[in-house]
Amino acid sequence: MINEVSHLYSNWVLSKPKLILFILSVIIISLSMSIPHFKLDASADSLILENDQDLKTYRGMLRRYQTKDFYLV
Repeated sequence: MINEVSHLYSNWVLSKPKLILFILSVIIISLSMSIPHFKLDASADSLILENDQDLKTYRGMLRRYQTKDFYLV
């Protein structure tokens, strides 16, 4: 399997570097055109599911023991 991949890599990539660079350039340019439209919301509110049972358990433990320290086994 590794020999086949190595053989394909040497036949396609190493023997035609200009073609590969051109193809990669076209892909990168076409993908970079959509960057202004990309929006990522990574706030804590967007990452937490509604009615998450684990979150309810965690908050219940915080109220019960009044500490944010935890030990993960």
